[in-house]
Amino acid sequence: MKEDFAKEGLQKIEEKDLEAVVKKEEQVRNSLSRIEKNVKDELETLLELLKDYYRGEYKAISWRSVALAVFAFLYLINPLDLLPDFTGALGFIDDLAVLGSVVASLADDIRRYKKWKEEKEKESKLDHLHG
Repeated sequence: MKEDFAKEGLQKIEEKDLEAVVKKEEQVRNSLSRIEKNVKDELETLLELLKDYYRGEYKAISWRSVALAVFAFLYLINPLDLLPDFTGALGFIDDLAVLGSVVASLADDIRRYKKWKEEKEKESKLDHLHG
């Protein structure tokens, strides 16, 4: 059931949904505060990736991967998901399952983005030193 829900949700993601996640960054980050550190770090990197993609600075990712990340963040901040968060721990467990699955699915994209970001920061430092 959850896989069908995710597939259906993924197919409905549009550019406006990406914009909504970027604009709700603070709400997303607040929701991430409850998550185990290693998954949280990867999700924060994924949020930065989405922001760079939205601004047109990073394009080395498929729309399907972007849509999957957007779906996960919208799912996280939507209190009425498959198991609503007000049901207590069970509501949060389904969020973790979705987010963990997305992090695993997008591990290569996250790794490539981290490498790109490191290169960009190195170039910026070099430009600053020589400029």
